[in-house]
Amino acid sequence: MEKFDLAKFTEKKLKKSQAFITDDSEHVSLFEYPDSFQKDIRKDKSPIKTSKVYFKESLQLKKEGNFFHGFPVGIHRSYNKDGNIVEEIDFDAQFSFSLDSLQKKIKDIYGRNIQDIEQKTGVWRSIHPYPHYIISIPLSENPRGDLRKIKVNGETGEIELETISKYTQ
Repeated sequence: MEKFDLAKFTEKKLKKSQAFITDDSEHVSLFEYPDSFQKDIRKDKSPIKTSKVYFKESLQLKKEGNFFHGFPVGIHRSYNKDGNIVEEIDFDAQFSFSLDSLQKKIKDIYGRNIQDIEQKTGVWRSIHPYPHYIISIPLSENPRGDLRKIKVNGETGEIELETISKYTQ
């Protein structure tokens, strides 16, 4: 069973949180809460973050899961203090049209890589009222510039809506 590295956290600790970059370009953030520690890891230029929460008293793994552009993806697991899985949620289950398929579609049609955060392409998804993705593509380098917004059905992959949001001062 995986345990939290308390010695490493204590060694680098400034306050209740810290962040650093490892030799292999991983961005690591560590947080201390009243009953737990949390470790978030993201590879350089990647929108994928792995988050792990540990019981403070035993340092054993409590929860784990991945996030893509901030929303939960894949299977998230929760564990009891004995290390047994007590909950498992598949956040991709309702999306027949996968993130990999979405990546290919957006790359083929718009030339954007949703896996590269430097391209500043936003991606969100929701299951309400049905599974769908919203992609936001800046149309200029200006952070307050116009945006192309695309709604993609999360079951079929069909582009259902495409709009241009004009920035007005």
